[in-house]
Amino acid sequence: ARILVAAGAKEVHSSHTVMKPFVVPSRKEDVEPALNDWLARLTKLGIQSNTVALGSAHQMSTCRMASSSKMGALRPTGETWEVPGLFVADCSAFPTASGVNPMWSCAALAEHVSEEILDYLNQTPTLAEPLLV
Repeated sequence: ARILVAAGAKEVHSSHTVMKPFVVPSRKEDVEPALNDWLARLTKLGIQSNTVALGSAHQMSTCRMASSSKMGALRPTGETWEVPGLFVADCSAFPTASGVNPMWSCAALAEHVSEEILDYLNQTPTLAEPLLV
């Protein structure tokens, strides 16, 4: 909320179904105390059943990208930790579900991974046949 207000937001909404949005006061000196009060009330609410609206119609983060194989299935390049040369370039590589429509994030991820695939192909003089298990 603080970042949104600092960036110029006029309102900040929570996913809480019982919490009214924070409307940024017009007087600059009123913003910080009002925001602190709103955040305190939000914190006090916590997360209880049927009070927070979260959901996703997009399947994300089922093959997450991470900095180690213990944290995810994919390297930051989009290549799997276990199968060299196997890349994933869709929303399943997200580290977590975004909670919003992932179209642009997915497109950016796909572009990033495609560049990594090109680098991989340029650095791999001969491609190996896939292993049949």
